Amino acid sequence: DTLISYSARLEQAIGIRQISPDVFYGKNCSLIIKDDFELELSPMMCNVLVKRLPRKDIMRTLRNAKGFLQTAGLICGKADRAELTDLLLCAGVTRVTQAGNMSAYFFGESHDGEYPLSRYTRKINIELNDQTEETNI
Repeated sequence: DTLISYSARLEQAIGIRQISPDVFYGKNCSLIIKDDFELELSPMMCNVLVKRLPRKDIMRTLRNAKGFLQTAGLICGKADRAELTDLLLCAGVTRVTQAGNMSAYFFGESHDGEYPLSRYTRKINIELNDQTEETNI
């Protein structure tokens, strides 16, 4: 558990505050369910924040975080998958999977919405003998 989650449980134990009934604790982890659909960071280290995101609010909610979005896990029927995938990709998500595959890693994948090698490369143009050549270095 993170320090935030642990502190909240201590505060509840001594009566300072009441934790929402939508917090479920497991062995060294927690699941926090919230009713709103505004973006916020999850507590780290095995503490998962779960929120709903209605289809009509996908673009409005995610667009401002376009450079930071990473993986979205879909729990939906096959008929809705293509449309929801397109909406999420247009909103800036870099990877869409089934919810159970969100932690699966593949070589070269983005982290925090950015492909790490792009930090160390740049695209350049070199003009040689009246021809322009584009390359990555």
